[in-house]
Amino acid sequence: MPKAVREIADELNDALRRTGVPYMTVTWPDFYAICERERLKQAFLDELARGASAEFQLLLAYGRNIVLVCHDRNFAGPDSG
Repeated sequence: MPKAVREIADELNDALRRTGVPYMTVTWPDFYAICERERLKQAFLDELARGASAEFQLLLAYGRNIVLVCHDRNFAGPDSG
């Protein structure tokens, strides 16, 4: 059975926390494996992005080659230190 949105968001948050940096990229094949799904419809991706934002203050951006996961905060600006 495919993982629930909250479970996937939790796994992404945990993986991001372990990297020690405020962002990470995940290849689509790896993202499919994390989600334990063979297809990812746009409605599911939208729901996942909303859930990750609400639960863990994560931003998900879906590119052609990768999925970007980052904290919803200013980590690159002058006030980030």
